[in-house]
Amino acid sequence: MEYKQNRTADQCRYFASDLNMYINETIPKDMTCTNIDTCLLKLEKENNPIRIIESKHSSEHNSKMQDVVLSILGEIAIYLDETNFKHKLDIYKVIGDYPFDNGVVIYSYKTAESKEFDKQELNDFLYFVIDFNKVNKRNKSFEKDFEGLI
Repeated sequence: MEYKQNRTADQCRYFASDLNMYINETIPKDMTCTNIDTCLLKLEKENNPIRIIESKHSSEHNSKMQDVVLSILGEIAIYLDETNFKHKLDIYKVIGDYPFDNGVVIYSYKTAESKEFDKQELNDFLYFVIDFNKVNKRNKSFEKDFEGLI
């Protein structure tokens, strides 16, 4: 079966998929729908860590409802830690611009901390070479945008 594009160019930029657009058009007002960019799972590493990551360009605005959903996922991650769940779950937002030569700011929805990562640290973080808590460059000015979410 051949796929026929039914979305305008603007809709394609705004909605990540046809399903996201459909849900947005039909969702009840007491619900929210958010798209999360990336889920990384490292197999064959202790605790098989999972990192759910939302990414934003440095000039892109934060979505309040998306932050609410990610904060709830952060609370679930904390709960799973307390239950000795076999996977280590972490929820992050990465803010930066491709190709990330100027580094990024990464916010943890689990610890409510943000840190600055250079490009090599970002690569090491994405490939599970280092953990979030191994980088010590705290960015407290960024954290005020997330107060009250966790």
